[in-house]
Amino acid sequence: FLFYGQEFILYPALLDRPVCDIDLHHPFVLFSIDNILKIITCILTEQRLVFMSSDYALLTPIMECLFTFIQPFVWRPTYVPVLSSIMIDLLSAPGTFAMGCHSKFSERVSEESEGLVVVDLDQGSVSVCPTLNVPKLPKLAAEVFKARFKKIPKPFDLQCSRPFLTDPSEERAVRREHRVALNSHIKAAFVEMIVILLRE
Repeated sequence: FLFYGQEFILYPALLDRPVCDIDLHHPFVLFSIDNILKIITCILTEQRLVFMSSDYALLTPIMECLFTFIQPFVWRPTYVPVLSSIMIDLLSAPGTFAMGCHSKFSERVSEESEGLVVVDLDQGSVSVCPTLNVPKLPKLAAEVFKARFKKIPKPFDLQCSRPFLTDPSEERAVRREHRVALNSHIKAAFVEMIVILLRE
C-alpha cells in the first residue's frame, strides 16, 4: 500500500510465531491441572464460556493462553475477552462464545447460567451447567498429559537453583530464554495430548 507516496509491503504472519508473547504457565498458577483439562475440553467442544475475575488485566492473557493450548485448532466462535458494564447483556446472546467479565457481575452471570460454563479465575474453579453434557477427556490423553507436565521445568522465579546475575540485560536474556523453553514444553505437552485425542 502507499502512505504519503511511500510504498509499503506487508508479508503474511508466520504461523509458528505467536501473536502474543505471554507466559503460558500462568493458567497453571490459577487452576489445578484437572480444571485446566476441563476448560480445554469445553473449548474443544465449543461450549458457551464465561471467564470472571476481579482483575480485568488477567482476563485476556489467561484466555489467550488457553486458546493457545488447543493449537493447531483455532477458536472460531465469538470471542470477547473483556465485557464492559454496558455490554454485559451479551451473556444472554445465543450461540457459542467465550467472554470475560468482572466478578462484580457474578449475580448477573448466575441469572444467565443456563447452558454456561463459568470459569472463575479468582477461585480457580470451573462450574458447568447441569443441563450441559460435556464429555470427559479420555483417560489416556489426560494421563499422558499429566505425566509429561510433571517433567516440565518450573518457571524461572520459582527455581531455587536459578543463577544470580548482576547485569540486568543478561538476566533479561536468561529469563527470556527460560520462558521460551518453558512455553515450548507446555505447547508440546498439549500437542501430544491432542494427537492422542485424534487417534481415539
